[in-house]
Amino acid sequence: MNIKRHTAVAAALAAALGVAASVDGSPAAADPPPDPGACALTGMTTYAFDGGGDGTSWSDPLNWSGDVAPGPDGQDDAYVCLGAFDVDMEAGDLALVQAIDMELFAQLTVPAGAGLFVYGDPETRPSTVRGYLELGGAVGGPGRIDLMPNSLFGTTAFSSDTVLDPAPALAGDPCALFDGLPPAACATGGELVDHSAMNGYGGLRLIGGYDLIIDGALVPGDAGIGLAAGSRLVIRAGHQVNVHGDGDFYVIGKGKPRPALINHGIIRKFRGGGPDRGVTVISTRYGGDGEVWVEEQDEVIITDGSRRPAEVTAGSLLGSGPCRRDSGDCRFTTLSKSGKRQSAVLEAPSSQPESQRALVEVRPRADLRRPGDLGIPYLVHADELEATPLTPARIELRYDGSLLDGRTWADVQVFRQRGAGAPWRRIRSCESDGTPPGTARACVDRNHHADSSRQVPNSGGDAILVVRTTVTSRWVGR
Repeated sequence: MNIKRHTAVAAALAAALGVAASVDGSPAAADPPPDPGACALTGMTTYAFDGGGDGTSWSDPLNWSGDVAPGPDGQDDAYVCLGAFDVDMEAGDLALVQAIDMELFAQLTVPAGAGLFVYGDPETRPSTVRGYLELGGAVGGPGRIDLMPNSLFGTTAFSSDTVLDPAPALAGDPCALFDGLPPAACATGGELVDHSAMNGYGGLRLIGGYDLIIDGALVPGDAGIGLAAGSRLVIRAGHQVNVHGDGDFYVIGKGKPRPALINHGIIRKFRGGGPDRGVTVISTRYGGDGEVWVEEQDEVIITDGSRRPAEVTAGSLLGSGPCRRDSGDCRFTTLSKSGKRQSAVLEAPSSQPESQRALVEVRPRADLRRPGDLGIPYLVHADELEATPLTPARIELRYDGSLLDGRTWADVQVFRQRGAGAPWRRIRSCESDGTPPGTARACVDRNHHADSSRQVPNSGGDAILVVRTTVTSRWVGR
Protein backbone atom coordinates (compact mmCIF):
# COMPACT_ATOMS: atom_id res chain seq x y z
CA MET A 1 0.00 0.00 0.00
CA ASN A 2 1.31 3.43 -0.92
CA ILE A 3 0.64 4.88 2.56
CA LYS A 4 2.29 8.22 1.81
CA ARG A 5 0.15 8.80 -1.28
CA HIS A 6 -3.04 7.63 0.42
CA THR A 7 -2.41 9.87 3.42
CA ALA A 8 -1.73 12.88 1.17
CA VAL A 9 -5.08 12.41 -0.54
CA ALA A 10 -6.80 12.07 2.83
CA ALA A 11 -5.17 15.26 4.09
CA ALA A 12 -6.17 17.18 0.96
CA LEU A 13 -9.77 16.02 1.32
CA ALA A 14 -9.75 16.92 5.00
CA ALA A 15 -8.67 20.46 4.22
CA ALA A 16 -11.25 20.84 1.46
CA LEU A 17 -14.06 19.39 3.55
CA GLY A 18 -13.15 21.32 6.67
CA VAL A 19 -13.15 18.12 8.76
CA ALA A 20 -10.62 15.73 10.19
CA ALA A 21 -9.69 12.82 7.95
CA SER A 22 -6.92 10.23 7.88
CA VAL A 23 -6.26 6.78 6.52
CA ASP A 24 -8.18 5.24 9.40
CA GLY A 25 -10.49 8.11 10.32
CA SER A 26 -12.23 9.77 7.38
CA PRO A 27 -15.50 11.73 7.75
CA ALA A 28 -18.21 9.61 9.31
CA ALA A 29 -21.11 8.57 7.06
CA ALA A 30 -24.53 7.88 8.47
CA ASP A 31 -26.07 4.43 8.21
CA PRO A 32 -23.77 2.73 5.70
CA PRO A 33 -24.89 -0.67 4.43
CA PRO A 34 -23.83 -3.76 6.37
CA ASP A 35 -20.30 -4.74 5.41
CA PRO A 36 -20.46 -8.23 3.89
CA GLY A 37 -16.90 -8.91 5.07
CA ALA A 38 -13.71 -9.17 3.07
CA CYS A 39 -14.23 -11.22 -0.09
CA ALA A 40 -17.33 -12.79 1.51
CA LEU A 41 -19.73 -13.06 -1.44
CA THR A 42 -20.35 -16.53 -2.82
CA GLY A 43 -21.55 -18.25 -5.97
CA MET A 44 -18.97 -16.67 -8.30
CA THR A 45 -15.47 -17.40 -9.54
CA THR A 46 -13.05 -15.54 -7.26
CA TYR A 47 -10.10 -13.65 -8.70
CA ALA A 48 -7.89 -12.79 -5.72
CA PHE A 49 -4.87 -10.54 -6.24
CA ASP A 50 -1.85 -12.30 -4.72
CA GLY A 51 1.00 -10.27 -6.25
CA GLY A 52 2.78 -13.36 -7.57
CA GLY A 53 3.86 -11.63 -10.78
CA ASP A 54 5.26 -8.10 -10.88
CA GLY A 55 3.26 -7.32 -7.75
CA THR A 56 1.23 -4.36 -9.10
CA SER A 57 -0.12 -4.81 -12.64
CA TRP A 58 -3.78 -5.76 -13.10
CA SER A 59 -3.02 -7.27 -16.52
CA ASP A 60 -0.22 -9.58 -15.29
CA PRO A 61 -1.95 -12.99 -14.93
CA LEU A 62 0.68 -14.16 -12.44
CA ASN A 63 -0.59 -11.55 -9.94
CA TRP A 64 -3.91 -13.42 -9.63
CA SER A 65 -5.03 -16.64 -8.05
CA GLY A 66 -5.38 -19.17 -10.83
CA ASP A 67 -2.94 -17.08 -12.91
CA VAL A 68 -5.77 -15.48 -14.89
CA ALA A 69 -6.39 -11.71 -14.89
CA PRO A 70 -10.02 -10.47 -14.87
CA GLY A 71 -10.94 -9.18 -18.31
CA PRO A 72 -13.86 -8.14 -20.51
CA ASP A 73 -15.60 -11.53 -20.42
CA GLY A 74 -16.30 -11.92 -16.69
CA GLN A 75 -19.49 -9.96 -16.26
CA ASP A 76 -21.56 -13.03 -15.38
CA ASP A 77 -19.23 -14.74 -12.92
CA ALA A 78 -16.04 -12.87 -11.90
CA TYR A 79 -15.58 -11.71 -8.28
CA VAL A 80 -12.45 -9.59 -7.81
CA CYS A 81 -10.84 -9.43 -4.35
CA LEU A 82 -8.05 -6.96 -3.57
CA GLY A 83 -6.15 -7.20 -0.30
CA ALA A 84 -3.39 -4.86 0.94
CA PHE A 85 -1.81 -4.28 -2.48
CA ASP A 86 -1.27 -1.31 -4.81
CA VAL A 87 -2.89 -2.44 -8.05
CA ASP A 88 -2.54 -0.49 -11.28
CA MET A 89 -4.57 -0.90 -14.43
CA GLU A 90 -3.06 0.43 -17.65
CA ALA A 91 -4.60 2.26 -20.60
CA GLY A 92 -6.45 -0.37 -22.63
CA ASP A 93 -7.23 -2.60 -19.64
CA LEU A 94 -10.93 -3.40 -19.39
CA ALA A 95 -12.64 -5.62 -16.82
CA LEU A 96 -16.33 -6.51 -16.73
CA VAL A 97 -17.10 -8.35 -13.48
CA GLN A 98 -19.95 -9.25 -11.17
CA ALA A 99 -18.46 -7.50 -8.14
CA ILE A 100 -15.25 -6.17 -6.64
CA ASP A 101 -14.12 -6.16 -3.00
CA MET A 102 -11.31 -3.90 -1.74
CA GLU A 103 -9.90 -4.23 1.78
CA LEU A 104 -8.92 -1.21 3.90
CA PHE A 105 -5.30 -0.93 2.71
CA ALA A 106 -5.97 -1.81 -0.91
CA GLN A 107 -5.35 0.82 -3.58
CA LEU A 108 -6.64 0.53 -7.14
CA THR A 109 -5.75 3.00 -9.90
CA VAL A 110 -7.89 3.07 -13.05
CA PRO A 111 -6.09 5.48 -15.42
CA ALA A 112 -7.35 7.20 -18.56
CA GLY A 113 -8.16 4.60 -21.21
CA ALA A 114 -8.93 1.85 -18.68
CA GLY A 115 -12.28 0.72 -17.31
CA LEU A 116 -13.83 -1.41 -14.56
CA PHE A 117 -17.55 -2.22 -14.67
CA VAL A 118 -19.66 -4.24 -12.21
CA TYR A 119 -22.84 -6.12 -13.11
CA GLY A 120 -23.89 -7.81 -9.87
CA ASP A 121 -27.35 -7.46 -8.39
CA PRO A 122 -27.19 -4.32 -6.20
CA GLU A 123 -28.82 -6.09 -3.25
CA THR A 124 -27.17 -9.50 -3.31
CA ARG A 125 -23.85 -8.78 -5.05
CA PRO A 126 -22.82 -5.20 -4.24
CA SER A 127 -19.25 -4.08 -4.75
CA THR A 128 -17.46 -2.82 -1.63
CA VAL A 129 -14.56 -0.34 -1.48
CA ARG A 130 -12.82 0.10 1.89
CA GLY A 131 -9.49 1.34 0.58
CA TYR A 132 -8.50 3.96 -2.00
CA LEU A 133 -9.98 4.03 -5.50
CA GLU A 134 -8.17 6.41 -7.86
CA LEU A 135 -9.91 7.19 -11.14
CA GLY A 136 -8.66 8.66 -14.38
CA GLY A 137 -10.61 6.40 -16.74
CA ALA A 138 -14.03 4.86 -16.18
CA VAL A 139 -15.73 2.93 -13.38
CA GLY A 140 -19.37 1.92 -13.27
CA GLY A 141 -21.70 -0.64 -14.76
CA PRO A 142 -25.31 -1.45 -13.80
CA GLY A 143 -24.34 -2.75 -10.34
CA ARG A 144 -23.79 -0.81 -7.11
CA ILE A 145 -20.47 0.29 -5.64
CA ASP A 146 -20.36 1.28 -1.94
CA LEU A 147 -17.54 3.53 -0.76
CA MET A 148 -17.52 2.48 2.87
CA PRO A 149 -16.55 4.70 5.83
CA ASN A 150 -12.76 5.12 5.96
CA SER A 151 -12.47 4.61 2.20
CA LEU A 152 -11.38 7.34 -0.21
CA PHE A 153 -12.16 8.14 -3.83
CA GLY A 154 -9.92 10.47 -5.80
CA THR A 155 -9.12 11.24 -9.39
CA THR A 156 -5.69 11.19 -10.99
CA ALA A 157 -5.62 14.99 -10.59
CA PHE A 158 -4.25 16.23 -7.27
CA SER A 159 -5.35 19.87 -7.30
CA SER A 160 -8.77 21.44 -7.75
CA ASP A 161 -7.65 23.71 -10.62
CA THR A 162 -6.43 20.83 -12.82
CA VAL A 163 -8.55 19.92 -15.85
CA LEU A 164 -8.44 16.33 -17.10
CA ASP A 165 -9.45 15.72 -20.73
CA PRO A 166 -11.36 13.54 -21.00
CA ALA A 167 -12.71 13.81 -17.49
CA PRO A 168 -12.94 10.57 -15.47
CA ALA A 169 -16.29 8.85 -15.94
CA LEU A 170 -18.80 7.10 -13.74
CA ALA A 171 -20.65 5.26 -16.48
CA GLY A 172 -23.51 2.82 -16.68
CA ASP A 173 -22.64 1.56 -20.18
CA PRO A 174 -19.13 0.43 -21.12
CA CYS A 175 -20.20 0.16 -24.77
CA ALA A 176 -20.37 3.95 -24.95
CA LEU A 177 -16.67 4.15 -24.08
CA PHE A 178 -15.05 0.96 -25.37
CA ASP A 179 -15.35 -0.58 -28.85
CA GLY A 180 -15.83 -4.21 -29.75
CA LEU A 181 -17.98 -5.33 -26.81
CA PRO A 182 -20.83 -7.79 -27.37
CA PRO A 183 -24.42 -6.53 -27.03
CA ALA A 184 -24.79 -8.43 -23.74
CA ALA A 185 -22.17 -6.16 -22.19
CA CYS A 186 -24.13 -2.99 -22.97
CA ALA A 187 -26.15 -1.65 -20.04
CA THR A 188 -27.52 1.47 -18.39
CA GLY A 189 -28.00 2.61 -14.83
CA GLY A 190 -25.89 1.70 -11.84
CA GLU A 191 -24.82 3.76 -8.86
CA LEU A 192 -21.87 4.64 -6.69
CA VAL A 193 -22.85 5.41 -3.10
CA ASP A 194 -20.35 7.57 -1.24
CA HIS A 195 -20.47 6.86 2.52
CA SER A 196 -17.13 8.55 3.09
CA ALA A 197 -15.19 11.17 1.11
CA MET A 198 -14.65 11.85 -2.59
CA ASN A 199 -12.80 14.45 -4.62
CA GLY A 200 -13.70 15.27 -8.18
CA TYR A 201 -10.53 17.18 -9.06
CA GLY A 202 -9.96 17.41 -12.78
CA GLY A 203 -13.66 16.89 -13.48
CA LEU A 204 -16.13 14.02 -13.34
CA ARG A 205 -18.70 12.76 -15.85
CA LEU A 206 -21.87 10.83 -15.00
CA ILE A 207 -23.02 9.07 -18.15
CA GLY A 208 -25.21 6.18 -19.24
CA GLY A 209 -27.90 6.83 -16.63
CA TYR A 210 -25.41 6.49 -13.77
CA ASP A 211 -26.21 7.85 -10.30
CA LEU A 212 -23.72 9.26 -7.81
CA ILE A 213 -25.27 9.20 -4.32
CA ILE A 214 -23.57 11.39 -1.71
CA ASP A 215 -24.05 9.87 1.73
CA GLY A 216 -20.78 11.40 2.90
CA ALA A 217 -19.01 14.33 1.25
CA LEU A 218 -17.84 15.31 -2.24
CA VAL A 219 -15.42 18.06 -3.27
CA PRO A 220 -15.70 18.91 -6.99
CA GLY A 221 -12.85 20.69 -8.73
CA ASP A 222 -12.84 23.76 -10.96
CA ALA A 223 -13.59 21.51 -13.94
CA GLY A 224 -16.99 20.71 -12.42
CA ILE A 225 -19.25 17.70 -12.88
CA GLY A 226 -21.02 16.87 -16.13
CA LEU A 227 -24.19 14.79 -16.25
CA ALA A 228 -25.60 13.09 -19.34
CA ALA A 229 -29.21 12.07 -19.97
CA GLY A 230 -30.73 9.94 -17.23
CA SER A 231 -27.89 10.45 -14.74
CA ARG A 232 -28.34 11.98 -11.29
CA LEU A 233 -26.21 13.47 -8.56
CA VAL A 234 -28.13 12.96 -5.30
CA ILE A 235 -27.07 14.59 -2.02
CA ARG A 236 -28.76 12.85 0.89
CA ALA A 237 -29.98 14.64 4.00
CA GLY A 238 -27.19 15.46 6.43
CA HIS A 239 -24.46 15.24 3.78
CA GLN A 240 -22.74 17.76 1.59
CA VAL A 241 -21.02 18.83 -1.61
CA ASN A 242 -18.31 21.45 -1.02
CA VAL A 243 -17.53 23.54 -4.11
CA HIS A 244 -14.08 25.16 -3.85
CA GLY A 245 -13.49 27.41 -6.85
CA ASP A 246 -15.83 27.87 -9.79
CA GLY A 247 -16.85 24.35 -10.77
CA ASP A 248 -20.22 23.99 -12.53
CA PHE A 249 -22.77 21.19 -12.68
CA TYR A 250 -23.52 20.99 -16.40
CA VAL A 251 -25.43 18.93 -18.95
CA ILE A 252 -23.52 16.68 -21.35
CA GLY A 253 -25.14 16.34 -24.77
CA LYS A 254 -28.85 15.94 -25.37
CA GLY A 255 -31.43 13.27 -24.66
CA LYS A 256 -34.06 12.46 -22.08
CA PRO A 257 -34.65 12.24 -19.24
CA ARG A 258 -32.72 15.40 -18.52
CA PRO A 259 -30.01 14.82 -15.90
CA ALA A 260 -30.70 16.09 -12.40
CA LEU A 261 -29.01 17.34 -9.26
CA ILE A 262 -31.21 16.37 -6.30
CA ASN A 263 -30.18 18.20 -3.15
CA HIS A 264 -31.56 16.98 0.18
CA GLY A 265 -28.40 18.00 2.05
CA ILE A 266 -26.13 21.02 1.65
CA ILE A 267 -24.23 22.54 -1.26
CA ARG A 268 -21.52 24.82 0.14
CA LYS A 269 -19.94 27.36 -2.21
CA PHE A 270 -16.54 28.56 -1.00
CA ARG A 271 -14.35 31.27 -2.44
CA GLY A 272 -12.01 30.30 -5.23
CA GLY A 273 -8.31 30.98 -5.09
CA GLY A 274 -8.47 34.32 -6.91
CA PRO A 275 -9.70 37.75 -5.80
CA ASP A 276 -12.68 37.79 -8.17
CA ARG A 277 -16.22 36.75 -7.39
CA GLY A 278 -16.68 33.01 -7.77
CA VAL A 279 -19.70 31.76 -9.68
CA THR A 280 -21.03 28.20 -9.89
CA VAL A 281 -23.81 27.42 -12.39
CA ILE A 282 -26.17 24.45 -12.04
CA SER A 283 -27.71 23.92 -15.49
CA THR A 284 -29.12 20.45 -14.88
CA ARG A 285 -32.59 19.94 -13.47
CA TYR A 286 -32.49 20.88 -9.81
CA GLY A 287 -34.71 19.55 -7.02
CA GLY A 288 -34.84 18.54 -3.39
CA ASP A 289 -35.41 20.33 -0.12
CA GLY A 290 -31.75 20.86 0.75
CA GLU A 291 -29.80 24.02 1.43
CA VAL A 292 -27.34 26.13 -0.55
CA TRP A 293 -24.74 28.01 1.49
CA VAL A 294 -22.74 30.66 -0.33
CA GLU A 295 -19.72 32.51 0.96
CA GLU A 296 -20.02 36.28 0.76
CA GLN A 297 -19.40 37.78 -2.69
CA ASP A 298 -19.70 34.38 -4.37
CA GLU A 299 -22.75 33.18 -6.24
CA VAL A 300 -24.62 30.05 -7.29
CA ILE A 301 -26.92 30.32 -10.30
CA ILE A 302 -29.53 27.60 -10.80
CA THR A 303 -31.08 27.90 -14.25
CA ASP A 304 -33.27 24.76 -14.24
CA GLY A 305 -34.72 25.70 -17.62
CA SER A 306 -36.48 28.78 -16.30
CA ARG A 307 -36.78 32.00 -18.29
CA ARG A 308 -34.19 33.63 -16.05
CA PRO A 309 -31.71 32.18 -13.56
CA ALA A 310 -32.51 31.83 -9.91
CA GLU A 311 -29.66 33.13 -7.77
CA VAL A 312 -28.44 32.07 -4.36
CA THR A 313 -26.19 34.56 -2.61
CA ALA A 314 -24.59 34.79 0.80
CA GLY A 315 -26.82 33.55 3.62
CA SER A 316 -29.63 32.31 1.41
CA LEU A 317 -31.45 29.07 0.75
CA LEU A 318 -33.12 28.46 -2.58
CA GLY A 319 -36.10 26.18 -3.13
CA SER A 320 -36.58 24.91 -6.65
CA GLY A 321 -38.00 22.03 -8.61
CA PRO A 322 -41.43 20.55 -7.83
CA CYS A 323 -42.91 22.13 -4.73
CA ARG A 324 -41.90 20.45 -1.49
CA ARG A 325 -45.13 19.79 0.36
CA ASP A 326 -45.47 20.65 4.04
CA SER A 327 -49.04 20.22 5.31
CA GLY A 328 -50.29 20.77 1.78
CA ASP A 329 -48.08 23.78 1.05
CA CYS A 330 -44.71 24.49 -0.56
CA ARG A 331 -42.27 26.37 1.65
CA PHE A 332 -39.07 28.07 0.62
CA THR A 333 -37.06 29.87 3.27
CA THR A 334 -33.84 31.75 3.79
CA LEU A 335 -31.17 29.75 5.55
CA SER A 336 -31.40 29.92 9.32
CA LYS A 337 -28.03 30.75 10.86
CA SER A 338 -27.07 31.27 14.46
CA GLY A 339 -27.03 34.98 15.18
CA LYS A 340 -29.21 35.84 12.20
CA ARG A 341 -31.68 38.54 13.22
CA GLN A 342 -34.29 38.22 10.49
CA SER A 343 -35.57 35.77 7.91
CA ALA A 344 -38.21 35.41 5.23
CA VAL A 345 -40.39 32.49 4.14
CA LEU A 346 -42.51 32.12 1.02
CA GLU A 347 -45.32 29.58 1.26
CA ALA A 348 -46.95 28.76 -2.05
CA PRO A 349 -50.74 28.24 -2.06
CA SER A 350 -52.12 24.75 -1.56
CA SER A 351 -53.78 25.12 -4.97
CA GLN A 352 -50.35 25.04 -6.64
CA PRO A 353 -50.52 21.95 -8.91
CA GLU A 354 -48.15 19.16 -7.97
CA SER A 355 -47.01 19.01 -11.59
CA GLN A 356 -46.40 22.77 -11.82
CA ARG A 357 -42.87 23.75 -10.89
CA ALA A 358 -42.59 26.96 -8.91
CA LEU A 359 -39.08 28.37 -9.22
CA VAL A 360 -38.59 30.48 -6.14
CA GLU A 361 -35.92 32.86 -4.88
CA VAL A 362 -35.87 34.24 -1.32
CA ARG A 363 -32.85 36.31 -0.33
CA PRO A 364 -31.79 39.42 1.58
CA ARG A 365 -31.04 42.59 -0.38
CA ALA A 366 -28.88 44.76 1.84
CA ASP A 367 -28.19 47.03 -1.14
CA LEU A 368 -31.84 48.22 -1.04
CA ARG A 369 -31.77 49.29 2.61
CA ARG A 370 -32.80 52.87 3.41
CA PRO A 371 -32.95 54.92 6.63
CA GLY A 372 -35.94 53.87 8.72
CA ASP A 373 -36.03 50.28 7.45
CA LEU A 374 -36.45 47.51 9.99
CA GLY A 375 -33.46 45.33 9.26
CA ILE A 376 -32.91 44.82 5.52
CA PRO A 377 -35.33 44.29 2.63
CA TYR A 378 -35.96 40.83 1.18
CA LEU A 379 -36.41 39.89 -2.44
CA VAL A 380 -39.09 37.22 -2.79
CA HIS A 381 -39.44 36.12 -6.39
CA ALA A 382 -41.35 33.25 -8.00
CA ASP A 383 -41.79 32.09 -11.59
CA GLU A 384 -45.00 30.23 -12.46
CA LEU A 385 -46.51 30.59 -9.01
CA GLU A 386 -50.28 30.12 -9.19
CA ALA A 387 -51.84 32.39 -6.56
CA THR A 388 -55.25 34.11 -6.48
CA PRO A 389 -56.94 36.44 -3.94
CA LEU A 390 -58.81 33.44 -2.53
CA THR A 391 -55.76 31.16 -2.53
CA PRO A 392 -52.84 33.55 -2.05
CA ALA A 393 -49.21 32.86 -1.37
CA ARG A 394 -48.01 33.72 2.14
CA ILE A 395 -44.83 35.57 3.02
CA GLU A 396 -43.62 35.55 6.61
CA LEU A 397 -41.14 38.24 7.62
CA ARG A 398 -39.62 37.45 11.00
CA TYR A 399 -37.78 40.10 13.03
CA ASP A 400 -35.67 39.50 16.11
CA GLY A 401 -36.72 41.34 19.26
CA SER A 402 -33.40 43.19 19.25
CA LEU A 403 -34.40 44.83 15.95
CA LEU A 404 -37.85 45.80 17.19
CA ASP A 405 -36.56 47.66 20.26
CA GLY A 406 -39.74 47.12 22.28
CA ARG A 407 -42.20 47.33 19.39
CA THR A 408 -44.65 44.52 18.56
CA TRP A 409 -45.93 43.22 15.26
CA ALA A 410 -48.88 45.65 15.50
CA ASP A 411 -46.43 48.58 15.36
CA VAL A 412 -44.73 47.44 12.16
CA GLN A 413 -45.79 48.45 8.66
CA VAL A 414 -44.80 46.42 5.58
CA PHE A 415 -43.76 48.13 2.34
CA ARG A 416 -43.42 46.64 -1.16
CA GLN A 417 -41.29 47.75 -4.09
CA ARG A 418 -42.79 46.45 -7.34
CA GLY A 419 -39.55 46.58 -9.32
CA ALA A 420 -36.07 48.06 -9.38
CA GLY A 421 -36.25 51.83 -8.94
CA ALA A 422 -40.00 51.87 -8.23
CA PRO A 423 -41.32 53.66 -5.13
CA TRP A 424 -41.98 51.71 -1.94
CA ARG A 425 -45.72 51.43 -1.18
CA ARG A 426 -47.26 50.58 2.19
CA ILE A 427 -49.27 47.35 2.20
CA ARG A 428 -52.79 47.69 3.61
CA SER A 429 -54.37 45.25 6.06
CA CYS A 430 -56.31 42.22 4.80
CA GLU A 431 -60.06 41.97 4.92
CA SER A 432 -61.55 39.74 7.62
CA ASP A 433 -61.53 36.79 5.20
CA GLY A 434 -57.81 37.25 4.54
CA THR A 435 -58.16 38.69 1.02
CA PRO A 436 -56.61 41.98 -0.16
CA PRO A 437 -58.91 45.03 0.00
CA GLY A 438 -60.38 46.36 -3.25
CA THR A 439 -58.09 45.89 -6.21
CA ALA A 440 -54.95 45.46 -4.09
CA ARG A 441 -52.81 42.44 -4.88
CA ALA A 442 -51.27 42.03 -1.41
CA CYS A 443 -52.24 42.67 2.20
CA VAL A 444 -50.85 42.27 5.74
CA ASP A 445 -52.84 39.75 7.77
CA ARG A 446 -53.68 41.41 11.10
CA ASN A 447 -56.75 39.28 11.87
CA HIS A 448 -55.46 37.70 15.10
CA HIS A 449 -55.66 34.12 13.83
CA ALA A 450 -53.04 31.50 14.64
CA ASP A 451 -51.42 31.98 11.22
CA SER A 452 -51.80 35.79 11.14
CA SER A 453 -49.13 38.34 12.09
CA ARG A 454 -48.08 37.65 15.69
CA GLN A 455 -45.49 37.70 18.43
CA VAL A 456 -43.41 34.54 18.80
CA PRO A 457 -43.81 33.06 22.30
CA ASN A 458 -40.67 32.61 24.40
CA SER A 459 -38.47 34.23 21.76
CA GLY A 460 -37.35 37.41 23.46
CA GLY A 461 -39.77 39.62 21.57
CA ASP A 462 -39.57 38.24 18.02
CA ALA A 463 -42.42 39.21 15.68
CA ILE A 464 -43.75 37.68 12.46
CA LEU A 465 -45.49 39.84 9.84
CA VAL A 466 -47.68 37.78 7.49
CA VAL A 467 -48.31 39.03 3.96
CA ARG A 468 -50.95 37.39 1.77
CA THR A 469 -50.19 38.08 -1.87
CA THR A 470 -50.70 37.14 -5.50
CA VAL A 471 -47.45 38.87 -6.54
CA THR A 472 -43.83 38.66 -5.47
CA SER A 473 -41.24 41.42 -5.33
CA ARG A 474 -39.25 43.32 -2.67
CA TRP A 475 -40.52 43.64 0.91
CA VAL A 476 -39.40 45.48 4.04
CA GLY A 477 -40.76 46.34 7.46
CA ARG A 478 -40.67 49.83 8.95
